[in-house]
Amino acid sequence: MRNFSKVNPQIWGRKPFKDLSDGGKLMIFYFLTCRHQNSAGCYQVPDGYVTSDLRWTQEQYDTFRTEVEQAGWIAYDVETQEVYVIDWFKENPITNDKHREGVKRLIGMLDSEKLASLAYEAIGE
Repeated sequence: MRNFSKVNPQIWGRKPFKDLSDGGKLMIFYFLTCRHQNSAGCYQVPDGYVTSDLRWTQEQYDTFRTEVEQAGWIAYDVETQEVYVIDWFKENPITNDKHREGVKRLIGMLDSEKLASLAYEAIGE
């Protein structure tokens, strides 16, 4: 598990963020900072973990996850319960070859071909 996660303070001024509901905003921060996230910005996060961590019902989670997905903040695969944070690498750029290889390894662990494709494309692979 990582000890920290970057969250750009400029997020507060971005229209797509300001237009979200309070639940949508919390959902974004959850995906950016939860204990499941990794250096690739794409990972599996079972529904039960999210609902437990946020003390939400499944219906609340589905609603807010869909809201942030439709706003373009994440891509989500319902079948695999995996998420990819769009623009992850703009805030968390790959710093060297060893980091790139680690990111590629994490992307390769995804079950979702759709999300893996998006993540590989984001790192220029």
